[in-house]
Amino acid sequence: MQNHPKIVILMSTYNGARFLKDQIESLFLQTYTNWLLLVRDDGSTDNTVNILDNYCKMDERIVLNKNKTGNLGPKNSFSYLVGQARKYTDINYFMFCDQDDVWLPSKIELTLKHMLTAETQYSSTKPILLHTDLIVTDEKLAIIYPSFLKLHNLTSPKARQINRLLSQNCVTGCTVMINRALINILSTIPEMALMHDWWMALVASTFGKIICIHKPTMYYRQHSANTIGASKKNIYQLAKILFNIIFQKNYLIKSGQQAQAFLSIYENKLSPKLKELFYVRANFSKYGFVKRKYFFLKYAYFRSGLWKNVVVFLFC
Repeated sequence: MQNHPKIVILMSTYNGARFLKDQIESLFLQTYTNWLLLVRDDGSTDNTVNILDNYCKMDERIVLNKNKTGNLGPKNSFSYLVGQARKYTDINYFMFCDQDDVWLPSKIELTLKHMLTAETQYSSTKPILLHTDLIVTDEKLAIIYPSFLKLHNLTSPKARQINRLLSQNCVTGCTVMINRALINILSTIPEMALMHDWWMALVASTFGKIICIHKPTMYYRQHSANTIGASKKNIYQLAKILFNIIFQKNYLIKSGQQAQAFLSIYENKLSPKLKELFYVRANFSKYGFVKRKYFFLKYAYFRSGLWKNVVVFLFC
């Protein structure tokens, strides 16, 4: 790679001592070495901070941000890190890292290569978010499912359209790289945002580009503290549908609040068509039963997968 720009990797930790070393060691094995790991600990009570301190002494590329802001939760912790990363004005590319996964050796190199190609195609002034597939594993890194995107029906480009993103996130934060243009337009991630990666996806889709690399770049470790449910067994699918039926109303309200937060920050930058799309989604739960069905179809607030859409349509 002719161009070797420095990459800032943002990591938020919380009681991650059990798997943290595996993740950091996988960074040392990267084929691309010009990176800086900026870590914020979210109030760990285990050995996490000691582990981080030791790595900081071993490698100057690892920086632990010792702030006094206490436990913020993952969304707000990453929001804080985005604010800190924005201060590195000489760095143009930023990645996100969880504490318990393992990156494949070519992850940074492959992602940066695609980002540079995208900026050549669309311009470095366009906000770009690039994300990849990942391999779902158990806590011992035995493969559960080789493609997270296929598991969750997220391979179609439609999943990255703004109308879909208003109803379902398709971006997994630990696979993401964003450019300077995107981090500059990102405001502080608001309290009503459901997660930092979902918020970034909304901003990127609205004002720039989301690009998906359909190649796994990491092992996505599932364990008791973060299990997403990676089985495709019919009983799992049935349980998930029933869960969605029970909690659908609450989900619609929260995702609507996220759309409203987006409007409050970016409304003046939106075209009339996009403003309408966000406004209807923000107020979706306030409409009557028939009107909700009508708007669901008119604006195609679809999710990925037939059964998910059936559930939303019937119970929205």
